[in-house]
Amino acid sequence: MTELKGIVVRLKCGSSDSAGTAQRLYLGVVSPRDGGREFPLDAPGGEEAEQLKLDVTYWIGHVWDGDVLLDAEKIVGFAGNNDTDVWPIKDLGQVNQVYLRKWGHTKKADDDAYQLKEVEVTLYGEEPEARTFKRRETIWLGAEYGLQVWIPEKLEK
Repeated sequence: MTELKGIVVRLKCGSSDSAGTAQRLYLGVVSPRDGGREFPLDAPGGEEAEQLKLDVTYWIGHVWDGDVLLDAEKIVGFAGNNDTDVWPIKDLGQVNQVYLRKWGHTKKADDDAYQLKEVEVTLYGEEPEARTFKRRETIWLGAEYGLQVWIPEKLEK
């Protein structure tokens, strides 16, 4: 039984001018044993403009695979509270849902839709334990499309 120590999230959005978003994105991790929580995906200092990039990688907590962190933005949140230590998931093997959620507005005019092209999430426990969840279908997230997408586990063949 390995505790969730860290998370790496890679987001690729569509290439049109309206594909990115300046609104907040959240990563959810759920375990039937320990419940779950959401982690806001803002760059350091709350720079939401990071999500306007076509390809961005974030990391949270303690990640033992240093190679994946080379171009990643560390997310610390307010007073370091955006960390896997604050609300731990004690058994990485029990995680059964991972999802991405976009902040939404009730009025279409206020909602900044996000075109997600690909998302890959790796959950890290003690070295060498890791689980990867990945989705490659293009999907819009927004008030008129739906605000969440669940990400299936990428199982090794």
